[in-house]
Amino acid sequence: MAASISPLRSSYRICNSLSFHHYRAKLRMHRKCESQRRHLHASVTRHAAVVVSGTEMARQIHREIQREVEELVTGGNMRPHLGVVLVGDDPASRTYVRNKTRAASILGRK
Repeated sequence: MAASISPLRSSYRICNSLSFHHYRAKLRMHRKCESQRRHLHASVTRHAAVVVSGTEMARQIHREIQREVEELVTGGNMRPHLGVVLVGDDPASRTYVRNKTRAASILGRK
């Protein structure tokens, strides 16, 4: 009676031998690179978390945009304009457009 090996068992042996050779190749590469590796030391100081205020950040960005718009206008360029196309009669869309228009007028745009 001939010994038979199931296809699953033989494919396991092939994959197992491939993964073994892959592992050995990675180990050789690791040993080769180990001699070239620099040893870095961790610093003693710890970095503390910085809390960022979103409102203050937004104000700072608005001031920068206002300054840039004024530089454009004083340089002889046209004042930037905001164009809006409102489609439909959705109250949320109207509120969104109203807020964007208000923000644009505060920033110096028409």
